[in-house]
Amino acid sequence: MATGSGDAPRPSRRTKGQKRLGHILERHQELLAGARSAIEERGDGQAWDRLADLHVISGASATRLQNVKEMRNELAHAYPPASWRALHQAVEILLEDLDSYKVKLADWLVDQGVLQR
Repeated sequence: MATGSGDAPRPSRRTKGQKRLGHILERHQELLAGARSAIEERGDGQAWDRLADLHVISGASATRLQNVKEMRNELAHAYPPASWRALHQAVEILLEDLDSYKVKLADWLVDQGVLQR
């Protein structure tokens, strides 16, 4: 059997879409690693304050997260009927912000080069 150069297996081809997806996933991992290290750094404030400093979330979102944490702490020690009302209010507040958060997150990912419009 002849084993000429024409018989050698061809290297697999990646489509442009596969290459782009691979690049996006690699970039996403880099961003997550950078955000994780920034969040884990010891310093003043909570993780959401550091995320706001990095412009991953807004200052208003960081404040809302702090308020929800405080409310959660209150609920953990509150009389049950009052805690259910407070929990319901907290969920309604967070749901109001969910759509704008998703838009801001998508915009940030585009700005970082992770996603394309």
